[in-house]
Amino acid sequence: MKQLILDGVWDHVVSHIADKDTSKQMWDALVTLYQGTSMQQKIYLEERLRLIQMQKGEGIDPFLTRIQEVRDQRSAVGEVAQSIELVRLTLNSVSEDWQGFVQSILGKDKLLD
Repeated sequence: MKQLILDGVWDHVVSHIADKDTSKQMWDALVTLYQGTSMQQKIYLEERLRLIQMQKGEGIDPFLTRIQEVRDQRSAVGEVAQSIELVRLTLNSVSEDWQGFVQSILGKDKLLD
């Protein structure tokens, strides 16, 4: 049952439940995580979004997928990010390999959304 729960949650949730001894403890941890106040969830997801960094050697698709996942989770709790905010966070979070691209985007009169 524990493996079924682990297989059914997003990767970022695993760290909240992997150390639990029983499936009941895992479930209780999930309930606590997702039944926190809306404000707690918004703050938690905002922080997660701000901490996302592209890893050296990571492809752009997996990196953008991680950002989209947190964006979607924020939307689910009623916190819709402005496009410009997401673009800036994304551009500030890419690895050095992408800095030339970032500079070309920042050189434009209007940022993409």
